[in-house]
Amino acid sequence: MRKSAAALWLVVCEVAFAQPAPAPGRWTEGEVTDQMSGERLKFASIRSDASLQLQPPYSGKNYGVIHVAQSLDGGYSVSVVVDKGQIVCIQECDVWVKFDTREILAFRARPPSDFSSNMVILRRGSLFYDWLAKSSRVKVQLLMFQSGSPVLEFTQNAPPKL
Repeated sequence: MRKSAAALWLVVCEVAFAQPAPAPGRWTEGEVTDQMSGERLKFASIRSDASLQLQPPYSGKNYGVIHVAQSLDGGYSVSVVVDKGQIVCIQECDVWVKFDTREILAFRARPPSDFSSNMVILRRGSLFYDWLAKSSRVKVQLLMFQSGSPVLEFTQNAPPKL
């Protein structure tokens, strides 16, 4: 029996979260092996250029991170995480993304299987990765509990090599 993609994604996220915070503009890349299945997946993470300005109890340094990982199906999985705060995404939600000066795209997203409120997993991760590979700047807008819809900006020197 093969482990689900969602379960493997949580393994990738656990390892990625344990890494030191990536510097803005630079991708931190790694590889993880799932202990149960033996599957190896590559992942990369990048931190937002600036901290979000949220109200207490989520004030202070609060960066966003994009995690990209290879999927079992040969595509890519993408999540957006904030250090603090609650992303409003009960079952599904929209995450608005702008690559460089292109038009704004809506990506459907869902919460992770453990229902962490500081993370969403984007649908169409391979499409996101394709656009990301052609861009130097990405803006991500999320609806956050009692904080409106702040925008996270990510500037990359080069796309991740997965």
